[in-house]
Amino acid sequence: MLDTAIGRVVLRMPALPRHPWRRGAPSRLFLAALRRTLPVTGPDGRRGGWIQTYSGGRVWPMDLRTDDVRLQDVAHHLSMKARYAGACTDFLSVAQHAVELSRAVPGGPAVQYAALHHDDTEAFLPDIPSPVKPFIPGWRAIENSAERAIVIGAFGVDPRHLQMVKPFDRRIIADEVRAVMEPSEHPWRTRPIPLGLDISPWGPARAEQAYLDRHFELLRDMDR
Repeated sequence: MLDTAIGRVVLRMPALPRHPWRRGAPSRLFLAALRRTLPVTGPDGRRGGWIQTYSGGRVWPMDLRTDDVRLQDVAHHLSMKARYAGACTDFLSVAQHAVELSRAVPGGPAVQYAALHHDDTEAFLPDIPSPVKPFIPGWRAIENSAERAIVIGAFGVDPRHLQMVKPFDRRIIADEVRAVMEPSEHPWRTRPIPLGLDISPWGPARAEQAYLDRHFELLRDMDR
């Protein structure tokens, strides 16, 4: 245990293992070690603390479960989150990105449904820029756990369809950058082939409603 003094208060904090990732341990091992040291809160024995959602509910980001997920919350949260760490000339939400991608991918409504929900973890986890993620031990395992609970568990997305969406998720970057970012002073490491979309940024309210409408539209298409 570690004693950490804050003013006159001494907090007793559990000690984490000494950098297990430095010896090449998989990130899931670090996540397992982290979970063992996190305090258990609440009568349900959930790991870590909880955050309030838009609808007034709550989720535990470090212990996400399917029953906690509400479509209304996911749509609203994503509509309020900016793409590209906010480095845009106009606000472009994750919700709009998801809707635009779902309209652009081929393969039928099930694949388009996966495209709509592929970033749902960002409703309750931060949208960390790609260059930062490799330096956060255990982050991939946290994302994967959230994806199982939200995307696959709550919304029933087929993991195979998520894999099919990935190339198009990379390509839409070119369309979005052209639409909402200033010309770069430095060459990007990679520049994907654009999908050819004409993207005009929406406000959060429109993006939220479009996300919800697209969700139910695709469910109807898959039932036919």
